[in-house]
Amino acid sequence: MPRISTFLVGVQGLVLICNGFVTLFAPAIVAAEGALLAGTPSCALHTLSLSSLSLGTSYLLATQQSTSARHRFMLAAVPLRILAMGLFWGDGPAWVGVTVYEAAMGLANVAVVWFEK
Repeated sequence: MPRISTFLVGVQGLVLICNGFVTLFAPAIVAAEGALLAGTPSCALHTLSLSSLSLGTSYLLATQQSTSARHRFMLAAVPLRILAMGLFWGDGPAWVGVTVYEAAMGLANVAVVWFEK
């Protein structure tokens, strides 16, 4: 039976993959007026989508690693999630949802690693 960390990392990877595909193949949706990325140039959307796809792929590959390697991967993401929280919080009220997501995933990573040790 898969460990909780496998599931958590897999879900995080799938979210990234989905965001990457939507941004790449439906840029009009993510850059529409009123959307968080409204008015973003297509070159920036391409960069964002490919970065999301690459990172999502890394997360999915991490699900296939040993538990200790997966735990190191999860904990290595926490400082970056803290940085993301600060940046998105500073970007204003429209980004609060993203800030909360980053906080939740960072806390979930730490909690699952602690639980599985």
